[in-house]
Amino acid sequence: MKKIIYTKDKCGGCITLKRDLDRQGAVYEERDFSRLEHPQDEIDREAFIQEIVMKNGDPKNITLPIEYDYQAEKM
Repeated sequence: MKKIIYTKDKCGGCITLKRDLDRQGAVYEERDFSRLEHPQDEIDREAFIQEIVMKNGDPKNITLPIEYDYQAEKM
């Protein structure tokens, strides 16, 4: 499983989350929130569906940061 966090610059909650994950020694990948509005890969598309579509949200009204645990399908 891969932890992805979607953040924005100057987001207090985003800074706090990254600091906490770093203290825990967690491995994560940080991505800009704009990737949910314009997905660049399968991970972004799945996160968009989970965080926006399934929660009936509007990307402009989402609270950041967003944590997404991505698990690649096994072949």
